[in-house]
Amino acid sequence: MHTDVVPCNGCGADVVVVLHGLQKPNLSNTYCLGCIKLNAAKASYAAAQQQVRISYNQAQGGKNVAYKGRSSQSYNPPPGGGYSGQQQTPQCSFTWDVPRQAYAVTAAYQPNFIEFIKAKVPGSDRVPDYDPVTRKFKCWYIREAWFDVLNELAQQLWPNAVSVLTKDAAEAAWQAQEKARTDALAAQRAAVLGPFEAALLDFTALCDVDALRAARNKMAIALHPDKGGDPDKMARLNASWFLIESEFKKRSEVK
Repeated sequence: MHTDVVPCNGCGADVVVVLHGLQKPNLSNTYCLGCIKLNAAKASYAAAQQQVRISYNQAQGGKNVAYKGRSSQSYNPPPGGGYSGQQQTPQCSFTWDVPRQAYAVTAAYQPNFIEFIKAKVPGSDRVPDYDPVTRKFKCWYIREAWFDVLNELAQQLWPNAVSVLTKDAAEAAWQAQEKARTDALAAQRAAVLGPFEAALLDFTALCDVDALRAARNKMAIALHPDKGGDPDKMARLNASWFLIESEFKKRSEVK
């Protein structure tokens, strides 16, 4: 048994490998510890993204009994949404947009549907969206309160060809995607920075502005040149605190 030093296949850093007898190192599959953690984080993120896509497709593929006639009851789509009746090419779709907190409504051209939206839905509850380049109409953003009546009308105009992604399903997929993204970023940060640096960064992010200000003031006393401190470190402390304090002010203004 003997050791050899080979380059990491990810970053090129030297990696010490243990070989037996006349065994030769596998240069195409040798990684340092940091690259191993990073690859694991990427694989975890990819798996989470795949699960989000599967959940979304399952929500879109749900089925429900076909709408028949006008009813005083609200339309109840299948869990997560989907097509009503036997699946066809969608002629109209209702998709909950999480950032806008409204339904994006797209439909094949149908004068009755368009005129109903313009005549019945107040301007404050509907916003047309256009392509920024071609300026072609893309969809209506409609407040949640108008979903039932518009969906009922769409079921009459396009039987069995209306697609629905409900608010609950869209927000569940959004939250799952955000959690997967956050977890992957945390894993990548830990792999790149190292456990101590990543923990230090997380700890600092959890502190409020008052706790950080108290720590900054304490260090300012210790590093001040008049107290025998290091002028360069004092300058770095002030520059870092300026950026941190500015960001906290921006966030408080947004709230």
